[in-house]
Amino acid sequence: MTLKLLVCFVLTVKAVEKFSISEPFDDYGGKENYAKIRNIFEKSSVLSILLKNYEQPDEVLKWFESIFGEGNKSYVIHAIKTYEYHDEWVERCVEYQSDPAKKTSYYERMYQRTNKNVERIHNLHSFDEVETENNSYKIAASSYKITQIQEVFANELDKWWKYYYGGYILFCPFYLVDYFIGCLVNRAGTFLIIIDENVKDENSESFMRQVNSTFYKTWKNSSCLKLHILINKTIFTFDPFERVASGVYGKVKVFEELWTEEDLKRINGYPLYVDIFWSAFSISTDNFTSLSLKKMEGPDIEVTRVIGEQMNATIVVIENNGKFGIKFQNGTLTGALGSLQRRKSDIAMTAFFMKDYETRATEFLYPLYMDKLCVVVPKAQRIPPELLPLMIFDEKLWIILFIVVFMICIVWILLRSVNNQIRRPSRAADNITFNIVNYNFSPFLASQSNLRQNTQIFIDTWMLFLSIPMRRLTRAQYERIFLASVCLVSIIFVSIYQSSLATVFVRPIYFKDIETLDQLDKSGNLILVKYAGYLTDVFPNDTSQVYRNLRDKMKLVDTELTAMDLVKYRSKTATITRKSTTLLDNYLYFMKKELYLIDKECPKNYFLSYMVPTKSVYLTRINEILFDILRFGFIWKWINDFNYKVQVANIKKIADENTSGAKVLTMNDLKFPFYALIAGCSLSLLAFIFEIFFTRLRRRKKYEV
Repeated sequence: MTLKLLVCFVLTVKAVEKFSISEPFDDYGGKENYAKIRNIFEKSSVLSILLKNYEQPDEVLKWFESIFGEGNKSYVIHAIKTYEYHDEWVERCVEYQSDPAKKTSYYERMYQRTNKNVERIHNLHSFDEVETENNSYKIAASSYKITQIQEVFANELDKWWKYYYGGYILFCPFYLVDYFIGCLVNRAGTFLIIIDENVKDENSESFMRQVNSTFYKTWKNSSCLKLHILINKTIFTFDPFERVASGVYGKVKVFEELWTEEDLKRINGYPLYVDIFWSAFSISTDNFTSLSLKKMEGPDIEVTRVIGEQMNATIVVIENNGKFGIKFQNGTLTGALGSLQRRKSDIAMTAFFMKDYETRATEFLYPLYMDKLCVVVPKAQRIPPELLPLMIFDEKLWIILFIVVFMICIVWILLRSVNNQIRRPSRAADNITFNIVNYNFSPFLASQSNLRQNTQIFIDTWMLFLSIPMRRLTRAQYERIFLASVCLVSIIFVSIYQSSLATVFVRPIYFKDIETLDQLDKSGNLILVKYAGYLTDVFPNDTSQVYRNLRDKMKLVDTELTAMDLVKYRSKTATITRKSTTLLDNYLYFMKKELYLIDKECPKNYFLSYMVPTKSVYLTRINEILFDILRFGFIWKWINDFNYKVQVANIKKIADENTSGAKVLTMNDLKFPFYALIAGCSLSLLAFIFEIFFTRLRRRKKYEV
């Protein structure tokens, strides 16, 4: 009997040892690692924990409470139900890591679903949430077969990354660390990998190389600096900016203190991958073929150099096709945005407009300056030389001048009519003498009717207004005073006309340009753009009718020609450009009067900033540098210096094309005087014929009587 009790006791002890997990938790470094774990998760209020099927959450909670204290942290526990699903998880991790571009954050997928850029997954549940008696944690267990591996796994990540910036603890064997890290680690969270098995030869050189490889791949894939691995009671961390004896970057260290942004002030010459391509403030003498900063210039390049110097980083410019990038329906990005999403670049140093690019894979740095998006249209045609004298004044001014002449004529006629009513004699002979003496009429004109005399006043008014010398002028003092003011006005206008006439032949003038968006809408010009973002941002659909009409006229084109060349060589077209480019790379178009910028009504005004991947480890440090650059005024100095340099080069280029700097007058420029002479001779001939006809008609009637 005693022997049976002893056997039962031994079996019970063995069973407890087999199924209890309290002992393994006591073996993870004990209380000597409690302070380090508290330090690691000091800023994490929520801890997400991944367990294997045989582990018991109650014991995990007791272990955590012994470290952090009861009620100081919130815990979300996930568990894999069986080894069968555990293998499927590993299989999904392998497939998931084959395309790092698919790995996006929880907030990125939530943004995509909210904006309907990806299809929602219906009737598909990746976790079964099980409430426990004390309701202090949740167990999420897989309970389905894999039908759509990628979509299902993304749904599981939504639950795992619900607290994207929180703390994460993974229990797993050492051979699965690479798979779990590749799937379940992001750059924002703080991670502790607990190896729940005894690892032999942990101090051997081959083992440390394997640990270093794990850390290095995690840094390259997710840029996570807050990763810690607990192996045999020792917590390891990774410093990617420190060199080992062989000169290679990346060193595994025993964890002592938490990593902070202060560590990025000097990164020991570590390569910083930068995406730079052609824009208003970044140009290259070799068209970005060598990707060398020495052959690049512009404000963006100066900022890049300062960042490299202040961080003690080696700037490496990556190859880019010269595009900012767009987003496809499956969530992938192209251009500079795609390089940031795939972690091919650490920062895009070509400034972006600060707007919504329909992604949360990237974020902006501190804004440095502002710029406007304006419409560029073809320059109005040059006025032909034969029409220049007529186009010196605006059509409204011509109309006003004609009205003024008629008003002067009417006033002159009224003055003479009042004088005649007061002083005109009754006899016809005395009346003729009165006209000759007072108004300096010829005997013939003095004997004519009032209509003929008023017609002569109209002719004399035009002669005075055009400063034409007159042979006969009135002797009435009140008329002379009035006509003196008319002569003063005529001298002013004639002088202005003559001076302008000399100017327009040397500096040709043009027909009226399209100066407002309303005129652009009525012109019927098609708006061609090369960036897809302009289609939805420049003219919002929920504003005025003019904006809606212009939005419908926009068309995206993919061509090797620049947007300015499209407007220059195609009729009835327009485009959108940054206002700053008119003074820089597009200066020649406007200097040569080939294009016109509608700067009175620019539809958009943006802040501009550089971009980094979301929650980049460099974000805080680079923002500090950018703030200092802006605070001390360096950015505006670089912009002004760059503008001056480019404008001087453009002016010199134009001067080389036209060395004389002046226009040579030809007979084509003098067509209008001959046209005016022909018109005057024709009118005088008609007047001469008219006078002869009426003189003969009057004599015939006299003889008939």
